[in-house]
Amino acid sequence: MKELLQLASNNELAHEFGKWYSPEKPGPSDGAEQAKGGLWSDAQIEHMLKIDRERSAVRDRAQSFDATRESEEQTWADEAGSVWRYTVLDDSAVRLLKCDSAAADLFVPAAIEGKPVVAVANRACSELRETRTAVLPDSVLSLGSGVFFNCSNLRRIVLPSRMASFDPGWFRGCSNLEELVLPGLLEEITPSVFEAPSLKALVVGSGTTCATPGAFGKSRLEALSVDPENAFLETDGLALYTKGRKALVGLAVPRDEYRIAPGCRVICSKAFNRRDTLAHVDLPDSTASIGSYAFAHTAIREFVAPAQLRDVRERAFFNCRKLERVALNDGLAYVGANAFSNTALTSLRFPASLKALNHPVAEGTNIRFTASDQPVSIEAGGVLSLDEHGGLYRRCTDGLHLERVMDPDVTKLVVADGTVAIEPQAAFNHRSLETVVLPAGLAAIGEAAFKGCKSLKSVNLPEGLVSIGEEAFLDSNIKALHLPASLVHIGAMALVTQGVHSGRAAQSLRDVTVSPNNRRFSVESGMLLEHRDDGSLAVIAFTDTEEDVYIPDAVKSIAPYAFGSSRAIRRLRVLNGISDVGIRAFSVEGLIETIRIDLVEPIGGHDHFTIRFPDTDRGRHQQYVAFTSAAGLELPNLFENYDAAIMNVSSFNRATNDEEMGLYEQAKLMTARLKDPLFMTPANRQMITRAIEDRLVDICIALSSCGDRLALDDLANLGFLTEENIASVIDRIASVRDAAMTAHLLEMRRRWFGQCDEALDFSL
Repeated sequence: MKELLQLASNNELAHEFGKWYSPEKPGPSDGAEQAKGGLWSDAQIEHMLKIDRERSAVRDRAQSFDATRESEEQTWADEAGSVWRYTVLDDSAVRLLKCDSAAADLFVPAAIEGKPVVAVANRACSELRETRTAVLPDSVLSLGSGVFFNCSNLRRIVLPSRMASFDPGWFRGCSNLEELVLPGLLEEITPSVFEAPSLKALVVGSGTTCATPGAFGKSRLEALSVDPENAFLETDGLALYTKGRKALVGLAVPRDEYRIAPGCRVICSKAFNRRDTLAHVDLPDSTASIGSYAFAHTAIREFVAPAQLRDVRERAFFNCRKLERVALNDGLAYVGANAFSNTALTSLRFPASLKALNHPVAEGTNIRFTASDQPVSIEAGGVLSLDEHGGLYRRCTDGLHLERVMDPDVTKLVVADGTVAIEPQAAFNHRSLETVVLPAGLAAIGEAAFKGCKSLKSVNLPEGLVSIGEEAFLDSNIKALHLPASLVHIGAMALVTQGVHSGRAAQSLRDVTVSPNNRRFSVESGMLLEHRDDGSLAVIAFTDTEEDVYIPDAVKSIAPYAFGSSRAIRRLRVLNGISDVGIRAFSVEGLIETIRIDLVEPIGGHDHFTIRFPDTDRGRHQQYVAFTSAAGLELPNLFENYDAAIMNVSSFNRATNDEEMGLYEQAKLMTARLKDPLFMTPANRQMITRAIEDRLVDICIALSSCGDRLALDDLANLGFLTEENIASVIDRIASVRDAAMTAHLLEMRRRWFGQCDEALDFSL
């Protein structure tokens, strides 16, 4: 019911369904909805709750056996000559360990020496090649794995009425098992019941309330029966029904034809699914709901809707390759997605009573929603209609709403005059749409309305448009937009075009203009800005047309992917303190040469910081990491990644990349950071210090070769050039016959450390 009400588009439809529809899987938790739907009475619901309590108690009791005190192994023989080995649990109950010999008809004992048998151990009755029948007493609450493993001649098994579980592994290797009586408290029949390859007869216990949709899909039964004490389910020997036969749960015995019981209202999900020989089903006029996949993968050739049918749910007739004719009834209200996909249909006629039609409805058929043919139609007079472009419209009190573009091949969509809203996902992932023409008076474009329309390049936004929903044009390829004066809302990621969020493509939306009368939006430096009610600004999108981007000081929010995959930006200026930076807002392509962060208040004597990531692969990588992290434009985050870039400047692949930064430039950047180490993490400080110490002599040679006396002074000021190491540096500089820089270093040694060396001759 929840799924149906989500798809229903108005309260009237929800109310109508609520009067008669009920879930396809009954259970204690949804008893109230079952009662509302009329499938379960109050007495049945109360009984269901009672059984559920009993089931829980049995499970708890069975789990407790592993923690009980167990006696030594003993042996006992029954009257039929079967010999059992067993132990006593807490001096009160018996666990059977092994049946050493057994008759053809094996009756597991209910008690031994006055103590009830409550458990049967792993493989206790395995390899009994002569046994044909096995009956377990109701006292047994727990069976071990493989309990009847490889009993190759076993034909019939009766499981205990008080057990609540089922495991097909109990009968692994029982290739001739034909009849199975399920545990009495088993809540649900699942497909695992039919893993026995020769199973022909099945008995459902008294406490079973439901079956997994499609549980009978692999059934090869010849007979189905239900314990007469079962208050929830019954059978006609072929199919399983709810009590009173108001809902058909599933066809258990394969048939080419089947007549559904009179008075049945609900065909449950997968009731006939994969019955590939089923060619004809008679439905009573009482049928109101056909569940998802109910007739999927069958050989049905024709479907004539019963008089009271109200909904055909998702994939109800999916992949019915022989289905050639469908006649739908007046009163039908809902048709789910792919209800008639992959069939042989060439036309569909929907009644005027239709209130919800999902998309696609007939994919993989010859049906096309085209103006020239119109093999699909909705009778006039209802709330839904189709136009020549394959547009599905709903008539509402405020005007037309475009619900869905049904034709997958239409390239130009002209939305009908009088349309006031494009519903969410109306053209979601449309494969062919290139142009959309919207009418005057359109007020709203819903969430994801044109999301994934990768061919969409052109759309007009008419005057009167008020709102564009989240992701409305996400992953489209629109080139230009003019925002009318009436527009006041653009949802998150509405204008993120194809490939931007994945980094595979630049923004296709390169031309954004705004009506001068629009008080909500404006364009500045290629940015679409939203003027918020509190006086702040938000960056919605960037057209990737400007190299210099100055984000206004009033900006407090930057939308997700706003600058994503930008290739144009070279210089970025922004005020520190933007509180809301969306995910990957600055995941730009390539390097921003200059990032200037202006400060609201000075920090460490700075009124701004200018950061230039090095133009190397490492620099670009660290800029990308900084911008795509949760911290975004925050100064500690930027400097942490900048420091990582200047520490590790070598290419990721030296053999193919010649962009490695020279040692001189790297040394200058590292010493500059140590001179002004604001926001430097202890780890980065340690790594930069070690990098300079490890290559100090080489760095001094690089600085000397460039005649950079101030940089050498910086090394002394920072404590890298010391009284202990300066002599070795002087010797290396002198060895390359750099007299001027050698003299400068000698003077440094005298000035800093009071040392001099008159033996050296600096004459030319």
